[in-house]
Amino acid sequence: MTHTCLRNEELSRVAFRAEGDPLRLEAEACARCRSRLAAYHEFLHPSALPAGALPDEADELLAARLAGAIPGGEQVRPFERHGSASGGAARRPWMPRLLPPALTAAALLVMIWVGREAGVFDRRGGDEILLREEASGAPATPELDARVVEADAGLRLSWSAVAGADRYEVDLHGEDFREIERFDAGSELSLALPAGKTAPLRASGEILLWRVTAYGGGDAIAQSRIRPLELPPAP
Repeated sequence: MTHTCLRNEELSRVAFRAEGDPLRLEAEACARCRSRLAAYHEFLHPSALPAGALPDEADELLAARLAGAIPGGEQVRPFERHGSASGGAARRPWMPRLLPPALTAAALLVMIWVGREAGVFDRRGGDEILLREEASGAPATPELDARVVEADAGLRLSWSAVAGADRYEVDLHGEDFREIERFDAGSELSLALPAGKTAPLRASGEILLWRVTAYGGGDAIAQSRIRPLELPPAP
């Protein structure tokens, strides 16, 4: 039987299958699939990485992006969008839509190492990575729940309220952690993504990550866990 390498959106489905599962065994028999699964697991359950392994400038930029602010407290602005005429997902002009597997794994490791060194990440069971509360006493991060809206084959992302928050934003990131889309949910505690919105994302064939940021008085006061986003199948 001819083996077909896993698509990006299939990694999360295969990664958590039981040992001995036929699909998992088939993927682990392929060097490329095995490497990508290992990188995905490392993202979800990071192990210690050697200090000084990455350029300081990249560390600082990533740490600032993860923290949601640059030194001095100024809020980080979204990267300039360069959408195509066909309405495709915006991306940074110097960033390819898909990175080779080795670079994707490197991006994962950079993010994990910076987060651990800066005290940003805490480990939890399952498929979640928790952004730690700041020492200033920021409210607890929102508990999030993503579920499929079967009526229109879309998604509804929901989260619990954060004390003092008057606005919420939802960020969608690609597997190389570039920002794909940002949605302003206002004061609502959920965001609907109908089929018209999810179809282009599904067509991109990427692993999608998402998180929610709570704002109070214009300042970011809490951020949710970063989670993989499972898109519903095409109708």
